[in-house]
Amino acid sequence: MEDLFAAVSNIRPSSTFAVDENNELIWQDDKTTKPTEKEIQESFVQLKNLKIEKLQQRKNLLNRLGITEDEAKLLIG
Repeated sequence: MEDLFAAVSNIRPSSTFAVDENNELIWQDDKTTKPTEKEIQESFVQLKNLKIEKLQQRKNLLNRLGITEDEAKLLIG
């Protein structure tokens, strides 16, 4: 399931809102507008792309260092 809280926080970082048990957005902020469904879907895509980019950067770094993921965990942990 996509993280609605993260998606909305991404596009309205200083707004006040909640997500209920049914994953429905409850808008509580009268200073900003509630994001549209399109904005939320675009935010999901943006966050997914950012995650993929970070994973690729991590993989590239490990390759440059010539170590595996497990070896990196040993070095940090």
